[in-house]
Amino acid sequence: MAKASSALGVAVALKEVDREDLTEDSINKDHSLYSTKASVSAGQEQVAARVIVMGNTEESSSDLYIGAGVMEDALDLQGLRNAFVDAGMEGEAFLTESQQEQIVNVFVNAGADAIGDVRGRRHTMHTDALAMHAGILAKAVANAVVGSYVGETRILCSAGSEHQGPQGCNLVAPVVRLGGVQ
Repeated sequence: MAKASSALGVAVALKEVDREDLTEDSINKDHSLYSTKASVSAGQEQVAARVIVMGNTEESSSDLYIGAGVMEDALDLQGLRNAFVDAGMEGEAFLTESQQEQIVNVFVNAGADAIGDVRGRRHTMHTDALAMHAGILAKAVANAVVGSYVGETRILCSAGSEHQGPQGCNLVAPVVRLGGVQ
């Protein structure tokens, strides 16, 4: 409930969802309401509340830039590429070696475990033996797909679909160093 409420709060703040469209019954039920920019985490291992906000402004003196995009499913390479285009990395289907060197980190919110199929074909994340580990499996798939695209292991992947993008999607936020590597 905390993750869903937090994600919906971000969606309202970013004007992705109208506050008037939310009711208590919406939380974890109306999956048409979501943020494409929120990645929230909550669990018994947490000992404090932490809020991290990342964004871009022309007033910044930093050479870092964050992009955002949505992979429609765990295999959506075009959606992954679009996140990097949003971060200023134009180009071909794959990143060049020079572009790969600009990557500081990639944040991914994996949601493949939220639904039982990818592109109309079932996946095994919800089988009896694996069901309790579905989030871990979704993160592993996302790490493999994103890592193979960027040629980089600096990926922080969380799992959770509670109003964090459309059901079954991955949210991707690449942080890049503009102007190359320093």
